[in-house]
Amino acid sequence: MAERQSSKRDHPERTSEAEAKPSCGPAASSSKRVRVLSEGRERGMNVVDSTTSQEASHRNEAPAPNLPVSYGEVEVDETNPSSTSGRSHLSSNENEPSSCVNSEATSSSIPSLSEVSNNEHTVSLSRNACDSQIESTSEGNAVDNSPTNPVALQETQPTVEEDLTGLSTSYSDQGQGSTVASDVQCVETVKEEETGLNKRALTLSTPLTGLKESDVGIVEYISKHDGFHGVIKQRFQDFLVNEVDLDKKIVRLTDMKSPDPKTKVPVNIDDVLNPNDQQRLNELNASSDKAACHCIEVQDLEKDQRKKIHEVIRQDFATLESSTLDGEGKKVIKVTKVSRGGRKTRSNWGKDRPNYCRFVMQKENIEVNDALTLISKYLHVRRQSFGFSGTKDKRGVTVQEVTVYRVEAERLCRLNAILRGIRLGNFRYVKDHLSLGDHSGNHFVIVLRDVDGTQEQIDRAMISMRDVGFINYFGMQRFGNSQVATHLVGRAVLHSNWEEAVDLILKPREGYRQDNRWRQKWMDTKNAKSVMDILPKHKTISIEMQLLKGLYETRNNFFQALQCIPRNVRLLYVHSYQSYIWNTLITKRIQKYGLNVIPGDLIVTEEVKGEESETKVLFLDASNVDSYTIQDIVLPLPGYTMEYPKNEIGDWYGDLLHKDGLDFTNMRHPVRDYSLTGTYRKIVVKPDNVSWSIIPYNDVVYPLVLSDLDRLEGKQPPQVETDGQLRALRLEFTLSSCCYATMAIREVLKIDTSAAHQSTLNTTMDGATLADAESLPNDEEDCN
Repeated sequence: MAERQSSKRDHPERTSEAEAKPSCGPAASSSKRVRVLSEGRERGMNVVDSTTSQEASHRNEAPAPNLPVSYGEVEVDETNPSSTSGRSHLSSNENEPSSCVNSEATSSSIPSLSEVSNNEHTVSLSRNACDSQIESTSEGNAVDNSPTNPVALQETQPTVEEDLTGLSTSYSDQGQGSTVASDVQCVETVKEEETGLNKRALTLSTPLTGLKESDVGIVEYISKHDGFHGVIKQRFQDFLVNEVDLDKKIVRLTDMKSPDPKTKVPVNIDDVLNPNDQQRLNELNASSDKAACHCIEVQDLEKDQRKKIHEVIRQDFATLESSTLDGEGKKVIKVTKVSRGGRKTRSNWGKDRPNYCRFVMQKENIEVNDALTLISKYLHVRRQSFGFSGTKDKRGVTVQEVTVYRVEAERLCRLNAILRGIRLGNFRYVKDHLSLGDHSGNHFVIVLRDVDGTQEQIDRAMISMRDVGFINYFGMQRFGNSQVATHLVGRAVLHSNWEEAVDLILKPREGYRQDNRWRQKWMDTKNAKSVMDILPKHKTISIEMQLLKGLYETRNNFFQALQCIPRNVRLLYVHSYQSYIWNTLITKRIQKYGLNVIPGDLIVTEEVKGEESETKVLFLDASNVDSYTIQDIVLPLPGYTMEYPKNEIGDWYGDLLHKDGLDFTNMRHPVRDYSLTGTYRKIVVKPDNVSWSIIPYNDVVYPLVLSDLDRLEGKQPPQVETDGQLRALRLEFTLSSCCYATMAIREVLKIDTSAAHQSTLNTTMDGATLADAESLPNDEEDCN
């Protein structure tokens, strides 16, 4: 069995306020609080936190005033086994209350509402979760306090075999008795007793909290060194990713010039326009009226003459655009103000030119889908015209190749003058477009700041990563990184529960008051138009906006609205569910069998790529099991083309999927896009080209590595401060496709790599927030 290592070391001097707060997991103090968040004053409700006033009285302080969205707290005694026997799940039926309580739980284990007032909607929660009863002062009616009452909220601690349908999952370390549990996340529905005066339901919506590693099955380590402190992505410039193409060459941005610049001969305006038209165009050019226009009569002009008029307008009037109109026997050139997104340009595609322009894109702190959506708007082409081989991190500087159908390199090159955080270059024309998987891996240069390990600790950790490798978990990016549990969206999609999938994408997020205003409006009204009217500016090109537009246009047809999201993003949702199952299984395997190879395990013997790729596998038996190492063993992501291990691990697939209402022997879906073929993934991987060094520094925002654009602009390499009071660890390595650099770093540092945890360490972030990683499944790779 692999030696279990602690994921955190004691650093009391670095413990942030966020870390010091009680949380729902065994790593917290023995007396824990489970938060039940109510809707705030928008629903006319005040929530009184009885613990806040009690604690304030001990400190001789006044209780804190009620906030717009406040909460009550309940203490759970971990020493009482009955107090942690509940389950947490999200109901797929909106008319059925989502209960966070096991039907076998006793009434004494139910946290209570000491008061529910129908007039003031005041809810108080008792600190004693074991002895309290649920009471109501509304019309004198008692609220049901049976174990199945949906107001009962209980911390969840099932083993991995128990409840995998919930938002909260924990994993028992067999033979060692240690348990890693996630925070309870649930949706509570409180139904009032039906009376002649009030038959409506009072809903308490708990926003989704930030995901942690244990929520998505990431638990174990395989190295034996002690972890040490370090901050990942303190600045997004500390995380550089360069794609590696199928020829094993690192993709670099080295040139931003167009390969086919057009030399234009200036047109003399006096030769093509009379003074009256010139004056009107000058007035129009200076006007702020977007609806203003001017028509130039060209009935008697030849095509070449009309063409020169268009050219001179583009040449001399930056805010104007023109088009030829022919109607009612009269031909005119209509001149208008340039529409949003820039001038429309007619494509003159040569007959001998290949259909695709292939180029290198460097992006900073933006998702690839958002970057391409923005570029498509400027070019007036469909987003689907672009192809790429793999998604990259949002929070980082990433370089990758992209193809676009029939767009001239010159047009792409001109965008460098107006795009922020995006640069395009190395243009060439090719016959074929890029698809997901058309690359061999990624090369990483990563800086971990504020490192406190000794040189010996760091060397030992890096040698282990180089020689042994790391558990090939799907990283937190696969699951949306913080606020959206995307594997839950994927599960809803696989169940064809389209409304639940939409609601999970648009659901409020804890701690984002500005975003929650429009998100809560959707949950309250289901009116997409009214939600779009108050959508923040930074969401105007987001997946949520595309989804809301689809909901508006289809009148809340949830299936059709989801189809308005780009296909590759929709697929990431269902793939993240596969990844969740894979992570959970690999954790259980490592816990039970360590790094041992056992009979019935699978290895890949041959991969045939083409229009119908095929992977051949071999089942190991007692005669050859000693010939292979853990680095050779693969486990399948569930799919209808997969072979499963012929041992106990194969049975685990059926058990896990059955608990989610799915059949691992039939992963086909009525919607073809969501039929899962599956793929094989190595359990443990070793990076290539590994190197590392320690860099002393003083300035926390001083760049310690150069990007491709920095080199292209002639910037000098960062100067090493030999007297620096802080230390950074610079890592460089190459991973094959589908592997996550953050999981390699996790094995080195032995810390939680989730955005929620890293934000508590990263007190010097350069203006970035936890929201940087929010909302979408943002993979370093998409492996399906």
